[in-house]
Amino acid sequence: LSANVCTDFGFHLVWHNPDINYYFVATEEIKKSLLDHGVNLNKIKITGIPVRPIFNQPLDRQKILESLKFNYSQPILLIVGGQLKYSDILRIVYGIKEKNNLVQFVIIAGRDEFLLKKLENSKLKNYTDVKIFGLVLDMEKFMTVSDLILSKAGGSTTAECLVKGLPMIVYKTIPGQEEDNVNYLIDNKAGIKVKNIREIIEAVVDLFSQPDKLAKMKENCLKIQKPNASEDIADFVISQIK
Repeated sequence: LSANVCTDFGFHLVWHNPDINYYFVATEEIKKSLLDHGVNLNKIKITGIPVRPIFNQPLDRQKILESLKFNYSQPILLIVGGQLKYSDILRIVYGIKEKNNLVQFVIIAGRDEFLLKKLENSKLKNYTDVKIFGLVLDMEKFMTVSDLILSKAGGSTTAECLVKGLPMIVYKTIPGQEEDNVNYLIDNKAGIKVKNIREIIEAVVDLFSQPDKLAKMKENCLKIQKPNASEDIADFVISQIK
């Protein structure tokens, strides 16, 4: 039994192979594309993109906020590294603070140790409403408490944000898959694409000044989430093996 789990929100020919028994895809559009390429209807299952089970479990938001020493009534922007330079992050944080000093920030540098070191040696460390981390293994906690995320639009990250009801702001994209992911977010009003640092600042300030608009985006995320993809795929494969 051979199965192909398509982990983006757009179709790519590299996924298509006549030896594949089953395709597990994220959307109806990908299913249609596979059908157009001659794949048998019974081989295609719309399951969504699998995420770790922890993303589908309720977490204690208040407890996480207390561990961060954050105010539960003030908005939180989650910034995930990988697309931003140190100078970009400073411009974003200070630019937002200048227009809305209630915003709280969680900055994840990830595997970029150089970025982490510069952030930890910067004046941002003096702010109680800015928390800086390197590589984290519990991203679900930060997504649980955040109201917006600035991140790259990888397939798995996008799926995790949808499960968490976390609207995305996407700045830079890798041509191909990530563009498909961004377009899917935009089409479903669950995220926005920006062109530069100024637009990032404007988007964050705009959304945090309009709670109803942000709440609608969160609702749109939850409408298109498929939180049980991992279990559904595993159950189906096991049923076919049996």
